[in-house]
Amino acid sequence: ARIESSQKNRNDMLLQFGAFISYTLFISGTVIHFISPNLTVLTTLVQTGLLIIATYWLRRISIWLLGQVFQLPIVAHFQRLNINLFFAAEGVLILPLSILIFFSPQLPPAPLFISGFVLVAVFHLKSLFRGFLLATTMGRISTVHLFYYLCAFEILPVFILVRFVKLML
Repeated sequence: ARIESSQKNRNDMLLQFGAFISYTLFISGTVIHFISPNLTVLTTLVQTGLLIIATYWLRRISIWLLGQVFQLPIVAHFQRLNINLFFAAEGVLILPLSILIFFSPQLPPAPLFISGFVLVAVFHLKSLFRGFLLATTMGRISTVHLFYYLCAFEILPVFILVRFVKLML
């Protein structure tokens, strides 16, 4: 059982790493093609990678803290597992788009970016919906507290990211 568990953990970590690389490539390609074409690829990749790592861990830590505050660590554990699964699935599905953005000069990048952002939005909404279902069915969390959570940890970071992108332009 220990060997099977270690192999599963290794495979999960490889999927997470692949998703991280895929996301980094996709967001860096977006920045290079649409926002600032004069940036070098390496600096854009490094900055994007650090931003993705920071937001990923900030989200995981905030969910852990919310689980401790509401005394529902099992629900928080399931939500972190959902985040891992959706992150890995998104990364696997975005990887072909990321590769096409950088290595296919024949395809225009705009449809690739739009389809990638739609894919990310669908997975993000699915993750929010699943977290809402977990909190209302497994936990005894009121809808007011869920509203506060959505405003503070899901909607606000999106608005901050949009504001950051506008400032970069």
